[in-house]
Amino acid sequence: MPPNPSFSSTMRIDLTPSSNECAPANAPLKTEPRVHKGKRSTPEQCELLGSADFRQLLQSVYDAALITNMDGWILSGNERASQFFQYDVAQFSDLHITSLLSGSDELLMATICESLQNDRFILIQAYCMRADGSIFPAEVSVNLIHISDADYLNFFIRDITLRKEAEDRLRTGHAAIQNSGNGIAITDIEATLEYFNPAMAALLGAEEREQLDGENITSYLNNPTVSYAITDAVTNGLTWSGELEMLRLDDITLFVQASVAPNTDADDTVVGMVWSLLDISDQKRA
Repeated sequence: MPPNPSFSSTMRIDLTPSSNECAPANAPLKTEPRVHKGKRSTPEQCELLGSADFRQLLQSVYDAALITNMDGWILSGNERASQFFQYDVAQFSDLHITSLLSGSDELLMATICESLQNDRFILIQAYCMRADGSIFPAEVSVNLIHISDADYLNFFIRDITLRKEAEDRLRTGHAAIQNSGNGIAITDIEATLEYFNPAMAALLGAEEREQLDGENITSYLNNPTVSYAITDAVTNGLTWSGELEMLRLDDITLFVQASVAPNTDADDTVVGMVWSLLDISDQKRA
């Protein structure tokens, strides 16, 4: 039986932080209080939301979890939420969910309530605000839950600071490789090209990237036997360095200073090679 598309559908929202809320960690914020519709719940209502088993389950959730009424007023939160946002659990009953999401407003709540009529989940990329005014990047999933004959909104909040930092490093590294003057290439263990930067394409005389797709980089060596020494060193976890004579696609001979290092997977198994080639043809001719 095919899955029901409406059962698994997810709406995605990206929230842009407010300019006056983009404070670095531990920097206090000065923001104007927002006026929200709806009615705050009393501490007694928050305390009695759901059964004891439900409340115990909420506390065991790894992510920060906040439950609000349909207007967005927070009714309940777990200890993880208290750690993330630096509020006591009891203090959440005085807060509206948009006071924790930078760049959000009543329009977000209207969008959430309307979208959950058709989508089972909403996934929000946002920056969340702590009690001290600092912010952190987060992934927030929202779904509709039914407790004690009433509808509520359930917000699961995951701190993605480490993931974002890793993504930023990857983007920076990719930009550096793309703009490097050295020819950089990644090949499999047989030296078949899997990735190469613009400098490598220019070095090998390729006018179109497609000319190098699936090519074996050792086929450009004037002395193919040196490829055995390179492969032997790399498969043993060593970096091979030396001078290579190569023949470009346009039949021009060039000399390069090469460094070929192992490319390993998460288990430190060598799965390929990273080639770095620097054209030294002018120096050789001189």
